[in-house]
Amino acid sequence: MGDLTEILPKGRIWGTLVLSTFVSVGNARQPFNRLLDAVVGLQEILPRPIVVQHGHTPFCVVEMEAVDFVGMEQFMEQIRGAKILIFHAGVGAVLQAIETGHVPVVMPRRRVFGEVVDDHQVDYARVMEQAGLVVVANTVEELGVAIRRVLNRTVEQVSRTDEPKLVALVREALREVAVRA
Repeated sequence: MGDLTEILPKGRIWGTLVLSTFVSVGNARQPFNRLLDAVVGLQEILPRPIVVQHGHTPFCVVEMEAVDFVGMEQFMEQIRGAKILIFHAGVGAVLQAIETGHVPVVMPRRRVFGEVVDDHQVDYARVMEQAGLVVVANTVEELGVAIRRVLNRTVEQVSRTDEPKLVALVREALREVAVRA
């Protein structure tokens, strides 16, 4: 039997065997072109295939598998099968990634760019990065560095046994967001 890529169509498989990069912008109604444009610009350094959950942001790139929304089961399948995760800094997405042993690259949505109603993702991402749980990228340049860093495994991964620490960090991040609101 030959290589799976000879049998299965490249970039069209939704399974843990061939997925390498998973990008998710979440389900906010505001567009997140900044992240998607950055991913397109950096696609040559990303493992293939690249699956992009683009939500309400219009997105169509021939070299990538684009889907607007996925159910939780598909979302988790994508996370488990990915070599690298590139996400908005949503609490749910980040926690799901960490629970599977990933250190995701996150780009917080920003109010100033009309990507979200407030900057709660900035605060959350900062706390999670300080704990070594994510790598934050705020610009295209930072995204390229963050991707290379995660692909080179220079980020220490947190095991599932650190769950109480994780819960405390999330609680702290949410308190900071509430204080600023």
